[in-house]
Amino acid sequence: MKLKIVKYIAIIFIIGFAINFISGIGLNIWGFSKQGELNDKYSSSEEEIAEMMSNKKLKEFYLPKVDSLVDVDPQKAISYIDKVLKIYSKEPELTIYKGLAYHDIDSLDLAIEYLKKSMLFSGYESPRILSDIGLIYLKQKENEEALKYFKKAAKINEDYYIDVAEFYEIQRDYPNAIKHYNIVLENWENSNMQLAWFKEIQNLKKKISDLEKLNR
Repeated sequence: MKLKIVKYIAIIFIIGFAINFISGIGLNIWGFSKQGELNDKYSSSEEEIAEMMSNKKLKEFYLPKVDSLVDVDPQKAISYIDKVLKIYSKEPELTIYKGLAYHDIDSLDLAIEYLKKSMLFSGYESPRILSDIGLIYLKQKENEEALKYFKKAAKINEDYYIDVAEFYEIQRDYPNAIKHYNIVLENWENSNMQLAWFKEIQNLKKKISDLEKLNR
């Protein structure tokens, strides 16, 4: 009888020990898992903070300096942009500024190259940049390329049909100029900004009227 009792006590003790041991392993695994999650959280937060600080420095320090240099000394601006691009290698705004600086020193092919590259880096075809590229092509007397880029800009934002209209006006293609000016006029008249653009609308109506007289 005593042997049976001792055996039962021993079994209970062993079971208890096993449960405690398994529970301990489980708690340790859970603890390590939670610690890992916390480490990941803090690690990603540090990366996000570093990225935020880097973007802040770009917006508040580098870009304003680049902007001022492009205005006063485009050649110096290009050298400075190249240094900053070593830190922000695919920054669209820096690349735009580089294109504009090349334009200001009449390196037009390089201006086009960097303006195109800026859109590649941003993953977005900006109608403003497409229009600028069209104007550079027009300056180079590459009329077909100029018109192509004006039309690409206008497909994204119909306000840029004014570039298309002005192109045709320069070419003395008055029917096409009138047609595209009318698209712009209709957009402006139907816009919420109609009152603010009252003067521009009246000027555009006069221009269309003058072109219609020339086209007779």
